Amino acid sequence: MKKRVSIIMPIYNRERTLEKSLNSLINQTYTEIKIILIDDGSLDKSGDICKKYCEKDKRIIYKRIKNGGPSNARNIGLDMADTEYVAFIDSDDFYEKDTIQRMIDKFDEKIDIVVCNRNVINNNSIIKNDINTESFGLNDKWKIVEYLQKKNLFNPVWNKMYKNDIIQKNNIRFDVNFMSAEDYKFNLDYFDCIENGKVINEFLYNYYINPQSITGMNNNIDFFKQVKVVEYNKEIYKKNHIDTKAIDYKFLIVFRDGLAYKIQEKKKYKLVKNYIKDGCSYMEAKSLIDEAHNISGELKILNKFIQKRKYYNIYIYIIIRNIVKKLNYKIKNKTYK
Repeated sequence: MKKRVSIIMPIYNRERTLEKSLNSLINQTYTEIKIILIDDGSLDKSGDICKKYCEKDKRIIYKRIKNGGPSNARNIGLDMADTEYVAFIDSDDFYEKDTIQRMIDKFDEKIDIVVCNRNVINNNSIIKNDINTESFGLNDKWKIVEYLQKKNLFNPVWNKMYKNDIIQKNNIRFDVNFMSAEDYKFNLDYFDCIENGKVINEFLYNYYINPQSITGMNNNIDFFKQVKVVEYNKEIYKKNHIDTKAIDYKFLIVFRDGLAYKIQEKKKYKLVKNYIKDGCSYMEAKSLIDEAHNISGELKILNKFIQKRKYYNIYIYIIIRNIVKKLNYKIKNKTYK
């Protein structure tokens, strides 16, 4: 008997993209699927679209809830998942037609998770970045976690297929107290409970980015929210007797990225000075600016400014970096048209 897969989709005001996402699910070549749609209190016609698809395909289960954010919606979906495997999709993205088949084929009794690659789509341009195809075990899984983080493939849940019994037995859920990077924490918890898995260089997920933002990521990123999950990352590493200095540079990254969005939003130096000051105080109190090692030249510059409390220099550094990233983004986008 074929094993079944629950595909969980949180939805909030996605009437313009929802049908394409749903079509990519109901037309999967692997048919033993349960499609769980959690409508997080949408105010548009998303609910009507979901109900129409429920009538069309009996594999779809629709539940409307009071708005509580994507973590709460995904948790409700996990409570409803009674299949052997679990996958996730966002309501503005879509699968390749054989995504589920190609991922489930990689599983056996020794594989606890499968991670695939993704197409990044903007303005009908597709950007592909190759990764290494690897299997990993108990002794090297954290090295693979680091590798996936560098390739920007660790954080999301939508490029992974999980074993549901591992999720349920260990009560792994999205932490609603994390307003940012909650999927990162979910994956840390899952990896902490497994022994092995597989990473495949197959482009099975189509991810849309927002061209209005610098990197296409959530523009609500905030250092003081993001830093909590990096601290949690250190706790996991300590528990597994891994050198925590290997992730200290991440504090610099979340400070830099959080500040980039804060400056993008506030613009003026006087409106972000206290934010910069508080971030520097945090880094100094944790001795992270003294211990940072194996960091890029760009991060070394930022680290020096933090050490010397050069708040205005940090502001200018981020302004320049934002401009350069926008230019690079436009150039790269044109390259793939």
